[in-house]
Amino acid sequence: MSRPVRPKHHDETEPGAEANGSLARALLLLRELALRPEGVGVSELSRTLGIPKPSVHRTLRTMRRLGFARESEHVYFPGTELRRLARDLTAGTESRLLCERLSPVMVELYCAARLPVELAVPRGSDVVVLHRVHGRGAWNPIGTAGGTVEHHGATTKVLSAFSLDSVPHEVIGDRGERVRGPSSSQFAEIRRTGLLVERSCHGRVELAAAVLDRLRRPMAVLAMTGPTARVHNIPHTATLLRQAAHDAAKLLPTGSTSRC
Repeated sequence: MSRPVRPKHHDETEPGAEANGSLARALLLLRELALRPEGVGVSELSRTLGIPKPSVHRTLRTMRRLGFARESEHVYFPGTELRRLARDLTAGTESRLLCERLSPVMVELYCAARLPVELAVPRGSDVVVLHRVHGRGAWNPIGTAGGTVEHHGATTKVLSAFSLDSVPHEVIGDRGERVRGPSSSQFAEIRRTGLLVERSCHGRVELAAAVLDRLRRPMAVLAMTGPTARVHNIPHTATLLRQAAHDAAKLLPTGSTSRC
């Protein structure tokens, strides 16, 4: 089986006997696992990196415990933490590209509905707002938008409906109060329409629509919220939002992995 060729750097030194510190061993093994997603054995790791097999075993045992490596039948693979780290390192670039692609759709939606528009994406167990449009041609970069979405908000419910473990549950609100979670029928309706409209007891309406890829996975959510008094025709506003989400889906970057 051929091995991937590493890019050479002028200041790069080949690992050898001098790479005997525990940190150096761990970093070299991390790099090798990242380059060998198909898996690699201890003997080959020892031979390739010039690290004694007992040291490789000890370091891999620690890496397994921390989630940076996994083992199956004496073959080692990148662990979930290593894959998560790789996703996090590329998330900023992907998020910026997503904002640039979808910003025109968001501005157009704001002009049609006259409500603030948010672009949110899943990040692990959180939902992060990447982008906000408050007026024509005015949009906030990622750094200013920032923040996470309420766990009982419409945006989170839309993403939860498409999750493999979408089981209705009770949610704790921002003030510690118990908030009634979505029902199975509500989840099913969200999956069917890709849309959720919620009216709060505080006189506000919240609308959220999933931006789905070709496999109907939610890559992002477009959301709008405002006083009920300003949303005179909720069905019409919901139609505008659903169409915007459909248009945004056509603009998703190829190979987007925003869904984490």
